[in-house]
Amino acid sequence: MVESAKLLVDQAVLCILHLEMQSSEKTIQMLFSKGIDQCGAKMASCQKFLDFGVYVTEVMNKKCLAGTDNQCTQWKFPKNDKEELGKVSFNNRKA
Repeated sequence: MVESAKLLVDQAVLCILHLEMQSSEKTIQMLFSKGIDQCGAKMASCQKFLDFGVYVTEVMNKKCLAGTDNQCTQWKFPKNDKEELGKVSFNNRKA
């Protein structure tokens, strides 16, 4: 019984962490979307959109994801095939 309870707790912790990651990604996605709306840029061909993407990439890599000036992270502002805001992801395959 103790083993099955431990297994349930382990699974619950993973589910909570997964939920936290997904809700964080969604919150950041909405913030990026609002930022794009506020600067009046919709497509990647728009200079405002490009500037916004460069700025957000720099802030995310140096401030949010614990990078430094000498050693920053590799996260990139997400753009889809249509050159619009893509899906925000922080998993290891994309971050």
